[in-house]
Amino acid sequence: MKAVKQALHVATVPSSVVCREVEQKRVLEFCKACIEQEKAGSIYVCGCPGTGKTLSINKVREQLLSWSKEVGLQPLESLAINCTSLTNASEIFSKILEKLSSSKKRKGCLTPLQHLQDLFSQRSSNSGMMLLIVVDEMDYLITKDRAVLHDLFMLTTFPFSRFILIGIANAIDLADRFLQRLKSLNCKPFVVTFCAYSRDQIVEILQQRLMNLGCNVFQPLALEYCARKVAAASGDMRKVLDACRFNTNALLDFLFQIMLWHFLSNV
Repeated sequence: MKAVKQALHVATVPSSVVCREVEQKRVLEFCKACIEQEKAGSIYVCGCPGTGKTLSINKVREQLLSWSKEVGLQPLESLAINCTSLTNASEIFSKILEKLSSSKKRKGCLTPLQHLQDLFSQRSSNSGMMLLIVVDEMDYLITKDRAVLHDLFMLTTFPFSRFILIGIANAIDLADRFLQRLKSLNCKPFVVTFCAYSRDQIVEILQQRLMNLGCNVFQPLALEYCARKVAAASGDMRKVLDACRFNTNALLDFLFQIMLWHFLSNV
């Protein structure tokens, strides 16, 4: 049962992310094109909670790092930032600057954002290096004047920008609501939407997670019922995994009670 609970845990990363092949391919092809052309670009990944956004982008990130080494086009560095860990929204510029120019002397009179704008406005020694920046929970960057979010995407428009920005958030209309000026400047991010999981997709994902256990933990009808209920309500895969893990705990309690009853009967 321990192996079952581990396989069904939200934090357990499966060997492959099924039912999101189309979305992963779109992101992967966009990033490859940017790397091959040595140009910056931005992607906005959106969808309801529990639809595999972060999991899929992490897989794409692994594929890009491997691919860049295999083809030998140019080095690819990566940086992952979860916005819930930032003390304030503008701190994201400090994180990016540290990754790009940790060994360079910085002008003390400039803010981290101004440093980045200055860096991307002129050809520098690291201009050949491509950087992949994954910003998760991007909703947290929405400030009152929306300046941080806007300035972050605008960094990809500078002449010597060499990074790919992938923003992940739950708000499906964030790009339209908060980044309207980007469209007029012809730098609106490429949007990839993750729709809620269907019943069949939920069943397939559960089967994929449990296939290596060597036993049938749940009856097919039980999985079908759970998938149908969650798909109708939200399509949130995390809720499915939690429900299955809860039922696993209930099964463990039931088995323990049986063992205890047998033990007491023989005393």
